[in-house]
Amino acid sequence: MPLRFRVTPLLVVLSAILPLGAPAVAAETVPISVDSVSRVAVDGLSSLPQAERQRQQEQAPLMELANDVAADIADRDQFLGAELDRMNMTLKIHWHGPVPAALAKKASGSVGRLRIVPAKHSAAEMRNAISRLVDELRLIGMTRIRVEQNLEASSLDVQVSHLPGQVSSGSARSASDRVSAVLQSVADRTGITISTQQVAADVVPTNRYYDASPFYGGASVRNDLSSNNYCTAGWPMHATGDPNAHYLLYAAHCAAFQDGKTVYVPTNQGTAIGRSDFIQYLFWNGPYHYDLAVVRLSAGLTGGTRLWTTPASTSFPIGGYGQLGLIYNAEYCNSPSQITPTCGVYPRTQTTVYDPGVWGPNPVTFIKVTGPNASALSTITPSRPLGSLWCQGDSGGPIHYWGVDGRAYAGGIMSGAYANSLTETRGAWWNPSVKVQCFGTGLASVVATAVQLINGLAINHT
Repeated sequence: MPLRFRVTPLLVVLSAILPLGAPAVAAETVPISVDSVSRVAVDGLSSLPQAERQRQQEQAPLMELANDVAADIADRDQFLGAELDRMNMTLKIHWHGPVPAALAKKASGSVGRLRIVPAKHSAAEMRNAISRLVDELRLIGMTRIRVEQNLEASSLDVQVSHLPGQVSSGSARSASDRVSAVLQSVADRTGITISTQQVAADVVPTNRYYDASPFYGGASVRNDLSSNNYCTAGWPMHATGDPNAHYLLYAAHCAAFQDGKTVYVPTNQGTAIGRSDFIQYLFWNGPYHYDLAVVRLSAGLTGGTRLWTTPASTSFPIGGYGQLGLIYNAEYCNSPSQITPTCGVYPRTQTTVYDPGVWGPNPVTFIKVTGPNASALSTITPSRPLGSLWCQGDSGGPIHYWGVDGRAYAGGIMSGAYANSLTETRGAWWNPSVKVQCFGTGLASVVATAVQLINGLAINHT
């Protein structure tokens, strides 16, 4: 089966043959007497350092006054907030409109400890303005918006940022000009003064789950934002005859065997990075059919020369690719996005699969890949329980070997699970409550095949 993620029930026959875990062993219980627990009571205030204790003691009467005043504030839309003026040791109540008689009486009888400060706008008016700002700034591509309201309810201060390349097109104006136009429009409609401190593109933190240009191999990608359809980008590539053409090697089934499917970075606000391509040549045409495709990166985006590994923010350099394909019985390593990257991956034999319900109408050619002793499922480590080599969501993930120069060389990409090799289920990286299936034997596609069949397509390397 392909390793793109799709929620499916476990086959009963697999569950019967391969138990998913050792039977639970009841833990020994030791009764604990509550009376044996020592509890020490302390005076909380006296335990504070002297300076902190003094500040708490000084403000305590005003905090008590605030609780007393709360009963007189029935109209919360007129109440804009309470403020402690430490310098004058007074409690300020910011209020819009006529002050209730009971509140005014307490202020006059408080010997200056309680002051009513006029607010220019009501809480409802401020909420309305903030709501309009957020909605309209989102429409022009702002992805992070912070609106600060001053205590006098006279003005709003806005800070915004956007993802690189995500500000809507169609105008020659800069992002700052567009933001200013929105702020002025809302200010004119609400009568509230609105200013901005910052308009900038976000500095996007990059790792295998949150990648950005230049894209590395092994990054998680998402094929459909409306479903849990995740895969892994295999290898960054380029066109030797076109310096502006950049790609990521990919699995054809991740794009439902169709060219032109949009591919996204999953946790980067669902940012589109390109479209599937070359499936027509690699999967549909010719005497052999391969689960191979590329993501043609959008204009201005490039592929890097490195491969993501673990921890998720670390990477290592790419040296090239294995020109003879996957060498049988040599040891390879993998670097997918769902399972922990590991070695102990062994190409065993060429395998052709005809399964129209999964792979379409044509027989598809793969390399069968296993762990050292997949039939016995004995490759058990903390990072690879029950011998799992890959899980759903790892389709397209890189398979590589280390060269004499210490760099990673592309061998293949992960394509699907070999029948009857289910080893476990585990929580998906994007949502641990979603369970994905993991396998000890799989089907791989060969990088050299893509390079040989698409003239001018080359692996990026340092």
